[in-house]
Amino acid sequence: MTKMTPHDRLQYAFAITALVFSALALLVAILELRAARDTFNADIWPYLQLSVDVNESGAGVTVSNRGLGPGIIRSARLMNTDGSVAVDMAAPSPEQWAVILQDGSGVSVSGTWAMGRAISPGEDVQITRLIADLEALEASDADGMMTARDVVEIFITHPVEICFCSIAQDCWFERSDSLAGPQPIDHCPISEE
Repeated sequence: MTKMTPHDRLQYAFAITALVFSALALLVAILELRAARDTFNADIWPYLQLSVDVNESGAGVTVSNRGLGPGIIRSARLMNTDGSVAVDMAAPSPEQWAVILQDGSGVSVSGTWAMGRAISPGEDVQITRLIADLEALEASDADGMMTARDVVEIFITHPVEICFCSIAQDCWFERSDSLAGPQPIDHCPISEE
């Protein structure tokens, strides 16, 4: 076995030092990349809020984006009190609405198709609106028609829930009956189309 000279020991020390500095540089680069990703994600975060709008003819649900980036709605559903889906707004069927609207007596349904739609910062989109017909506005409960008060009651007893994502695929979930605001979620549930 050959004996190491002081020159060889010095070269080994430089090599080990270079290896340590390379590992530190890699660690710093990874941490910088994570910080840049977090900054990017913060710059594109949507903050979608649900609100129930009420006027003399009925009620509707509006989604407003108060965040910095676009929010992409992946699902929107009207829920029953037991937690089951009453109306999947991705593919609402007349049968689903008929159950909620007591066969739809005196009420029309309108709204904007929102599934997959990007809602820009500052934009408000009414995803559904239930309007009591003019006859129903003057009707009483005894007339067998839904009144405007009955329409408003639907959104009180059947909360709306939405799931939305940022363009970076970070997702959040919100319910109209919750004061907690949007909650992070791994992925949005798939609508039953």
